[in-house]
Amino acid sequence: ADYAQAESFSDEAGVFDTVENSQHEGSNVLLGQAVHRLVSKLDAKTPETIWQAEMEQALSLLTKESDQKILKICLANYQKSPYARLFQSPAQKILKEQSFLVTLGRHQLKGIIDLAYLEKDAWVVVDYKTSVVHSQEHLDWLGRYYFGQLQAYAFALEQITGQKVKEA
Repeated sequence: ADYAQAESFSDEAGVFDTVENSQHEGSNVLLGQAVHRLVSKLDAKTPETIWQAEMEQALSLLTKESDQKILKICLANYQKSPYARLFQSPAQKILKEQSFLVTLGRHQLKGIIDLAYLEKDAWVVVDYKTSVVHSQEHLDWLGRYYFGQLQAYAFALEQITGQKVKEA
């Protein structure tokens, strides 16, 4: 069904403001922005010295010690993850911090996909979260809570690329 018109993807530099320019004062927002900023700039090919310099800059902008600790854990986990290693393969189609706009009749769906990569003939969508998980039940709840967001991102990516999303 042709009920959605894919408007655009944006390759704009600086999709996210730096943490110090954030209009939000909430600690969780600042932490999330710091993680997104770092992950969008760094990958497995980035030299360790650059990782350290970027991390120090981000840490200096977070005022809560607990946020600094969470940021360190998030980035250490990301650095060892298969997602960071994705960027070592130049032939792979990868989208990082990709903004989109899709028109659905009189409505528009707008957002930013943290990471999407083409695996064989279908896309995989990844959305970074900085939530502290307290239990398996909490993890299950978070999965249900963010399910709609990931489905919306998958829908938008399919509309714009014309290719299937196999996992989100």
